[in-house]
Amino acid sequence: MVSRISKVALMCLVVGLIFSSFATQQVFAATSDDYFIYWRFDPPGVDDICAVGGYVEYTGLPDVYGDERQYVYFLSGNTGYKVHVWVTDGDGNGIIDPRQHPDHYLPGYVGPIEPRHFEIVSSADLTGYTSGSAASEEFYIDSSGVYLGAYPNGIHKWDHSWNYLGKVANPPPADTESMAYNPADNVWYAGGRNRTIYELSDTNNDGSFLDESWSAIFSYPSYSGDHHDGLEYAAGYLWISDMTSDVIGKWKYDPVSDSWSEVKRYTYTEPADVEGMGFGPNDHFWAGSGWGADSYIYELGDQITQGYPVAKAGPDVPSNAPTIPITFDGSGSHHTDPSKRIVLYEWDFEGDGIWDYTGTNPIVKHTYPAHYKPDGSIDWDNTVKDYPATLRVTDNGDPALQDTDTCIVHITAPPWKPVADPGGPYEGVTGVSVQLDGSKSYDPESKMVAPGHPWYETIAKYEWDLDYDGEFDDSTKVKPSWTWTNEGIYIIGLRVTDSQPSGPGGTVG
Repeated sequence: MVSRISKVALMCLVVGLIFSSFATQQVFAATSDDYFIYWRFDPPGVDDICAVGGYVEYTGLPDVYGDERQYVYFLSGNTGYKVHVWVTDGDGNGIIDPRQHPDHYLPGYVGPIEPRHFEIVSSADLTGYTSGSAASEEFYIDSSGVYLGAYPNGIHKWDHSWNYLGKVANPPPADTESMAYNPADNVWYAGGRNRTIYELSDTNNDGSFLDESWSAIFSYPSYSGDHHDGLEYAAGYLWISDMTSDVIGKWKYDPVSDSWSEVKRYTYTEPADVEGMGFGPNDHFWAGSGWGADSYIYELGDQITQGYPVAKAGPDVPSNAPTIPITFDGSGSHHTDPSKRIVLYEWDFEGDGIWDYTGTNPIVKHTYPAHYKPDGSIDWDNTVKDYPATLRVTDNGDPALQDTDTCIVHITAPPWKPVADPGGPYEGVTGVSVQLDGSKSYDPESKMVAPGHPWYETIAKYEWDLDYDGEFDDSTKVKPSWTWTNEGIYIIGLRVTDSQPSGPGGTVG
């Protein structure tokens, strides 16, 4: 059996990031538009783009752009693509800001558009889960994985490396062209070609949508397009578009009347069609342009995507021991309005509706219990459990706005992966070596059992990626030193491996 290796732990060091990119194309807009096109991405050799989704993995340092990790996904035929998106300083003022535009409604962000860069990092054959050229599917992406659906094959899920995870829901009762998800209320939406919006809820709270049925909840009027083909849930609203119109409608649910109503319509200038719509990178919408050799992805933004907090609970915890604290990092949460900030973080670690932590610190620790038998050994049947850990953030607006995000913590029996801790953050001076410290990394077995126990393990190997090339080949020391020659920000990684190439197949008492 292959030795168990921890996930890469990332941290920031004051020193720039260098990437490669495919060709990009800049687009401007008329000042009369409600919002405008920031950029286009025309992937070389790829036609018929549809089903666009967005995902932000890492938002970067506050008010510093360029070190974020964000992705746009799209579908072409039966192939799904994952595209890395990042922004650089185009006007040379030392500030990288994806909100900057000549027509921005806030004076502080009026200026030339900062260059966007794109790189296709992976793709997958999704035959059997798509309808090919009919383009009835849509992507929804979050920290837990990649969803594709909803018509005609239902909703299916993959992880971010395109490993299939299973079917999530059955298809709607009619042909739909779009899909969206409301994580706060755990509700799926799909938009029909005839402009009817469908909803799928977990009505019996059993954690599954496969035993639920889609319901038509409202219909919207024509936006002068041929048919419906764009739907996204963001900031507490449903955003709806037609395929051949330059209009996006903003719809709000009223729980008192149990009805949906249109809040406002927004216009923009873009000759291409809409073939699917997503939200995420740069806090903007992303749309696929449709068919033919000139099909591309374009980025839409302005004030309608501003003005709300975004909660980021962090990735799922795939395997952790009981009684050992887990660090929950909500520092990826941010506000899309530059004039506001998040002032309150709340964590519900067990999914019981009780906020276990309330305060201003985005990073907290929590320990999940072990249950014991009368003889003092661990009762693994009762200890092993999946916990939904929910983060709720509140801003300083009046009235205050909130957002929630959930990650899943898997408390498991041994063996467990070791935990990498690269230390930091660090500050250094160019040309002077900086000493890093990975000595706080540990193996959970060393904290659960005594030395000499057959399950006892320690850290056997330290591997560092200090030049951010994805290869952990720069040092094998616990406390390496590294020298940077240019000022900026670097991200480094540590990978640790435990001391046993394989573990016993039973459980430990």
